[in-house]
Amino acid sequence: DPTPVSSMRAYFTQLVLWKFSSTWSLSGTSPDTFNLAQDSPIYGCIAKNAACVWEQKLWFLDSKGVCEFNGANTGIVSSKVEDIFKRMNVQAACQVATMTHVKERNEVWTAIPVDGATYCNMMVVYDYLASAWTTRTIAGNNYSAFGLMTPPKEKQRVFYGSESGMIGSYSSDLYG
Repeated sequence: DPTPVSSMRAYFTQLVLWKFSSTWSLSGTSPDTFNLAQDSPIYGCIAKNAACVWEQKLWFLDSKGVCEFNGANTGIVSSKVEDIFKRMNVQAACQVATMTHVKERNEVWTAIPVDGATYCNMMVVYDYLASAWTTRTIAGNNYSAFGLMTPPKEKQRVFYGSESGMIGSYSSDLYG
């Protein structure tokens, strides 16, 4: 298959590899015991930074929405906010979409470009304590990566970066 790998993440004892529209897992302990298996011929991760592991779940961004891979099955989990993902600029999302687990807030954040934008201008948030989805407009911040960091003498918080080299962080009230 000549299509490139779009993303990869370690998940339990395997390495999960994605192409644009398929999911694969690599297991084994040495080149002699490696086993590559296709887990889904339908769902794939569209961007290198658009996957995260949280509380034994592996979520990733497909062109149709957020998917969950549980080691055996893959399926869409973001059906309640499907209208947002229908507005996603998939071509731009392949370059700039990003996802992270914000443990302190019990949320998974996914930043995507919508309505023809070429930068991430919408954040889709899943609160797993409330089992609820919400969205936030993030105009003015050109995200291409999220990361959890702990500044000196402070609590861990989410930092964001852009392709221009800008870096910022979120305070507890979600303003950068």
